[in-house]
Amino acid sequence: MEGDLSYLHLTLEHLLGDSLSDWKVKTMTVLCELHYHYDFRKVTSSHNLTYEVELFPAAQLTNWHPYHVHVFHNGKIVITGIKDISDVPPIICDLKKCFMKTKL
Repeated sequence: MEGDLSYLHLTLEHLLGDSLSDWKVKTMTVLCELHYHYDFRKVTSSHNLTYEVELFPAAQLTNWHPYHVHVFHNGKIVITGIKDISDVPPIICDLKKCFMKTKL
């Protein structure tokens, strides 16, 4: 993980000089896209999906606590709170299985 973020450390060190203290990444946000449009009304309730377009324009899935997974009708996905990047591929695979049946 540290190697992946070395460019960030160098950039921050360049910008802040000696005022940069030790730092570490606590959580990450992952953005991806499934390349289809979806009808959330067709998703089964077993996926703990909440979709209230008047409140938030994405479906919110709570299967992967403590991560927050938001799927927009155009296929864009935002996953926040990621602490280990290796947790992401299983989430994406499960989302594909869940939503492939609801493509428009």
